[in-house]
Amino acid sequence: PGHVAHQWISRILASLVFITIAVLLVVLLALVMTDTRLQTAAWLRLALVCFMCSVTATLMGIALGSVSSARAAVPIANLIYLPLAYLGGLWVPPVAMPNAINIISQWMPTRAMGELSWAAVNDTGWDVWYLFLLFAWTAVATIVIVVAQKSGRQHRVT
Repeated sequence: PGHVAHQWISRILASLVFITIAVLLVVLLALVMTDTRLQTAAWLRLALVCFMCSVTATLMGIALGSVSSARAAVPIANLIYLPLAYLGGLWVPPVAMPNAINIISQWMPTRAMGELSWAAVNDTGWDVWYLFLLFAWTAVATIVIVVAQKSGRQHRVT
């Protein structure tokens, strides 16, 4: 009975809670297991990047769920997110990738997330390209959600 926007907001907030817990656990583990030391400003920049990336990733997940069945969502997510993790540099630094893969990687949201995170930690300026890319993926995911929800409402009415 509520407005569709309330569903979006609640999904994003719930996702941010779980993402925050996961990130804090990784940070805690890094602090305990390594000699990680960052300035307060670097932690704040990294937190801002994590927030921006979390919103993008959440909307991408909602978009995937909006266009697939509950049963198909997990396998499709694996088929999408594992290559995105590779292309973002999770296992191999982008500079060590073959040139063709590196070029494709520069268009992926995960690469933007990684580059913005490294810039936050290293206190270098954020590359405008990666900010734009993150925004573009967020916008595309939002459009997919809106179209899928409108289509779903039309199917229920008819």
